[in-house]
Amino acid sequence: VSSSPAAEWGHMVLDEVLQPIGVDSFFKNYWNRKPLLIKGARQKFEMLPGVVELPRLAGGLVDGRTWEEGENSYCNAYRVAQDGEAEQVNNVPADVRARMFNAGYTLCFGDVSFADSVLSELVYSATNLCAFRAATLVTCYLSPPNSRGIVHYDAQHVFFIQRSGAKHWRISERPGKVHPISNFVFSSASADMLEAMTTAGYAIKSPIECGFVDFRLGEGDLLYLPPGYYHLPHTTDDHSFHYTLTLGPVAFRDFFLEAVNGLLWKNSEYLN
Repeated sequence: VSSSPAAEWGHMVLDEVLQPIGVDSFFKNYWNRKPLLIKGARQKFEMLPGVVELPRLAGGLVDGRTWEEGENSYCNAYRVAQDGEAEQVNNVPADVRARMFNAGYTLCFGDVSFADSVLSELVYSATNLCAFRAATLVTCYLSPPNSRGIVHYDAQHVFFIQRSGAKHWRISERPGKVHPISNFVFSSASADMLEAMTTAGYAIKSPIECGFVDFRLGEGDLLYLPPGYYHLPHTTDDHSFHYTLTLGPVAFRDFFLEAVNGLLWKNSEYLN
């Protein structure tokens, strides 16, 4: 395990996030094997910026239920209507975010680790604790009360760090796909698409085939999901503000594509 300046500076590192499990136990028993819920004291993540500090990360003024506009980082927004229809808006302008949040949209902010020293040190420690090269980042999600998400799985390792409010999660007991090569939204896949993928040798199990378990994350709690596990979030009468620490393994294809793209840029005159 590599040491990190974060430990010396007293910043929050991955080892502290995983307490009382501990890093060694986590990588031995849970990493890439099965989900893990860690219940923590309310003050466990108080070193991370809270919802009232979100303006410093993304611009604006928020109290968890209403939002007054500001300006800064990249932001997407989504909501799911009662009929199950999902609406998503990408790259939401800063002056529109307030209205979208107040209209029931969850706001999803891009990597915010650059904006805060504690978050940047968390990324540093997570990257150095892994035995392989990984693309590591921290995003954050602000959901209004009575919001719903969509059933999907990720191709990355994800840690949901509940900073304030509460979020309910339904997660699969088994992965829909072991070692998936990309994220997958089940509701957007047609029966023909699933059949074609199976025929091509890339079969994906449906959420019903994978079983499920329900968790409630309150302030100070953490949920780890390996790649391929379905998850569906929702809120009830409280807002939710959580960070997602994402570790995306870098495979051979990533190095290959990086090398090919580099060659294309260097020889772009031959492409015309």
